Amino acid sequence: MAQIFDAPSKAILRSQIAEHIAETDKNDKRELQAGEEPLPNDRFFDRELSWLKFNKRVLELAQDEDLPVIERASFAAIFANNLDEFFMVRVAGLKRRIDTGIAVTAASGLSP
Repeated sequence: MAQIFDAPSKAILRSQIAEHIAETDKNDKRELQAGEEPLPNDRFFDRELSWLKFNKRVLELAQDEDLPVIERASFAAIFANNLDEFFMVRVAGLKRRIDTGIAVTAASGLSP
């Protein structure tokens, strides 16, 4: 007969995930070789900030009076759809990581 195991509590899982992330992050740091310079901290772009900057450019196209109205309406629809997706997916994901305690600093150096 199959055994039924108790599922670990959410708090235990959260602490295990946080420990794993911290350990992995620690192991990723390595010693520099002779003559090697450290990589700059700002070498990566933040994904969410890049997404918002892109949406800003789309909104600027929607506001450009030199474009035909139908194209401006199309850009406005793209902007609205992207912004909706941003909040439903990206912001919700960030909030979920913060709530679970596994929010870590991104490769861009920014924290959630």
